[in-house]
Amino acid sequence: MECPFCGESDTGVIDSRPTKDKISIRRRRQCLACTRRFTTYEATPDQLMVLSKKVAAPKRKRAKKLSDTDKVLRAIRGYKKGVDIPRLKKKTGFADSKLRAIVYRASKEGKIKRVRRGVYTSA
Repeated sequence: MECPFCGESDTGVIDSRPTKDKISIRRRRQCLACTRRFTTYEATPDQLMVLSKKVAAPKRKRAKKLSDTDKVLRAIRGYKKGVDIPRLKKKTGFADSKLRAIVYRASKEGKIKRVRRGVYTSA
């Protein structure tokens, strides 16, 4: 099959399935030279037509995984009057030492503030 973009005859089939009317076969192809994709509909081996031309889609960015600090800050933002360490422990599932380290660092960076002893709210 010849690529409609660069004219190279070296292409590969990505996906192949029958159409809804069961008369022809829809094939997604990719040119091995220019890496662009196109669709062909084949009724018989001698009848072949190219229907659509598409550029290969860009790679999707993966969603960032939340850090432990972001999880704690999100939990703190959920409580307007403030939240204590036992409640944060229950909400996040982190150990006391880890929570205390995160809370200490976040308070030093100004991301949270202390309402009273052991109770924190978002800044």
